[in-house]
Amino acid sequence: MLLIQILFVMLSAKLLGAVLNRLGQPQVVGEMIAGFVLGPVILGQLFPAFHQQLFDNSAITQLKVLSELGILLFMFVIGAEFRFPIKQSNTGFKAMVIGAFSIVIPFSLGAAIAPWLFEHFASPGTSRLGFVLFIGTVFSVTAFPVLARILKERGILGTQIGAIALLAAAMSDVVAWML
Repeated sequence: MLLIQILFVMLSAKLLGAVLNRLGQPQVVGEMIAGFVLGPVILGQLFPAFHQQLFDNSAITQLKVLSELGILLFMFVIGAEFRFPIKQSNTGFKAMVIGAFSIVIPFSLGAAIAPWLFEHFASPGTSRLGFVLFIGTVFSVTAFPVLARILKERGILGTQIGAIALLAAAMSDVVAWML
């Protein structure tokens, strides 16, 4: 059954990835949409019996383990292939400035709307400060593996722009994890 699930997921992801790629979008966006389509929101609503049979709880556990292994290996390859562009020595400084702004601005926006969200969505007993910090952090997190995949797919991972984007996203995510 696991092989059927993997085949079903891979074919769907590749198909939607190819469709979006033909539309000028990164293939990874189509692959994420495939995951959304195969999940409980769409497939589970339209064909609940099929969805339950294909993705029962034990299957989801196995697929999660495989997906974590896939992300681990992908991030290892990205790290192993990453090189600072030698031409530009100020890449690190630019990445720090961009990374700082990519944290401060979204964090500030999230913290600014957090009081309104707190009134409407916070559970009883939730700390107001904790809620504000959480919402600000959520706003400032990047999808690092998705960014890395787009940079690699577009062939700009080894360029100065790719290095700046990847370093800024890494810095942003490390700060968000600490928050």
